[in-house]
Amino acid sequence: MTILFLGDLAVPVSQLVAEFEAQGYIGGTIAHQWSLTDNDEMVKANRHLELHGPSGHTDQAQLNELLGPVREQITGIVTEFFPISRELIAELPSLAFVATVRSGTQNIDSVAAAERGIEIYNNPGRNAPVVADFTMALMLAACRGLALANRALSNGVWLPRSARRVFRTLASTPVGLVGFGQVGYQVARLLRGFEGQVRVYDPYLRTEMLGDVNVTVVESLQEVIEQSELVSLHARVTPETVGLIGAQELRWLGPDGILVNTARAELIDEAALLAALREGSICGAALDVFSEEPLPLDHELHRYDSALLTPHLAGGSRDAPLMAVRLLATRLGAVTPPALWAGNVAAQNQSTTNQQEGK
Repeated sequence: MTILFLGDLAVPVSQLVAEFEAQGYIGGTIAHQWSLTDNDEMVKANRHLELHGPSGHTDQAQLNELLGPVREQITGIVTEFFPISRELIAELPSLAFVATVRSGTQNIDSVAAAERGIEIYNNPGRNAPVVADFTMALMLAACRGLALANRALSNGVWLPRSARRVFRTLASTPVGLVGFGQVGYQVARLLRGFEGQVRVYDPYLRTEMLGDVNVTVVESLQEVIEQSELVSLHARVTPETVGLIGAQELRWLGPDGILVNTARAELIDEAALLAALREGSICGAALDVFSEEPLPLDHELHRYDSALLTPHLAGGSRDAPLMAVRLLATRLGAVTPPALWAGNVAAQNQSTTNQQEGK
């Protein structure tokens, strides 16, 4: 078996290969780095893939030269964001699987893969703990007024004691989680230590995820919003969830409500959110993702002390990329031939994967 490793600026191909080899992979290796100019270009390309899927033949000239003598040997692709389009799949007659470091598969043409019987392996939970602890940081900062206090002190203003009345503890704040996949689950686990009320809404909820968390499952988006003072978004972007939080939902949240989003900007109707912040009809918002990134300096969001803004940091940490690649390698080690992995790595990988998924 030979794997085509396709790296990008977030996880360079050298890291993909090195981490797979560190996990015991001893099969064939072909490596290509996506020819992006900078991170902004990658963010835009990834956003397009998430909304529209892959099409065309990315880096066709470079890949044709690279794959020319070996294309029939390639049985697997490992990637993160690189577009795995119908056109690329058609170039690889022996392709048996495509594996992505990310949790979603928006950059893979799943229809073209299914037509050929090609397996797709994604990486759920790849950075869930990283996103979850950042989400907790935003929750705490929003409840305790850290952004407002920091901004005031930087401007030479020592907030009066009366200002404390507008802040709250996280333990006393009913929390609602919209979406309960890997990230939502990890957030719920962290919230256990605060012993507060946590409600969950997810129409696709897997009940086995509820085993060791103390949450109340509700049946509608309206219910989870109206019964919470802090609502945190952890849903995927789909045609059904674009604009999930609009003017009506923000009215349900009300003047004491805080909205937290470390998922995707498309989940929120930005115009409706700006209106709510402008009018003070919600208490505040803590946002890590935006419809335009980088967020322009003249964007209206910058005007509001009630808006805590961070530059799409939730999914990143110094160890997050390697953790994600390592997790994918363990998963592939459990489903690919043992001869491709040095020693007894395949069995070890299955055990590790089971532990990480709570099996």
